[in-house]
Amino acid sequence: MIITSAKYINSLPFDGIAVGGSLGKTKEDMRTILGWIIPHLDGRPRHMLGIGWGDDLFNCVEEGMDTFDCVEMTRIARHCNLYVSPKSGGKKENKFRINIQKSKYAVDKKPIDENCKCLTCKKYSRANVREIYKKMTQNKDDEKAKDIYGKIATTHNITFMLNLAKLIRESILKGNGAFMKLKKEWLK
Repeated sequence: MIITSAKYINSLPFDGIAVGGSLGKTKEDMRTILGWIIPHLDGRPRHMLGIGWGDDLFNCVEEGMDTFDCVEMTRIARHCNLYVSPKSGGKKENKFRINIQKSKYAVDKKPIDENCKCLTCKKYSRANVREIYKKMTQNKDDEKAKDIYGKIATTHNITFMLNLAKLIRESILKGNGAFMKLKKEWLK
């Protein structure tokens, strides 16, 4: 059924192919299903619907996907989670994120991610972001704190993922195993 569907969609005159819906229950299931689908698609751009975790970008690009969309970046920002690279403490196990409400960040003067050049990381420390988050949660009527926290957390997470996609793209263009080296650095 999946292969029949992939062949049919590939026969239509779309500018690109979108893949989504039920892709199994695990990430391994998703990779297996992509392995069934990809050989039946031509060279048009391939878009992955609803996938946006760091490890998913690496794995789906390796399987042949080109672009992605996901609400993950904004959803986790609302729930006090901010993306960090391996060099700033991010690991596959913690989904490359920190929970800014943890008390250890109350005195942390580092930017959210030391390698990020977003406006949030340039202007605010982890302690500043935590303070704004705490102010927002302590006073549910503080619309200004909600607005500020939402903007700075979302700005960081979206910029972070755009930069990760850029790193992946540059590693592919570089060749000589640069993509696999980058993937290994991130997913070790």
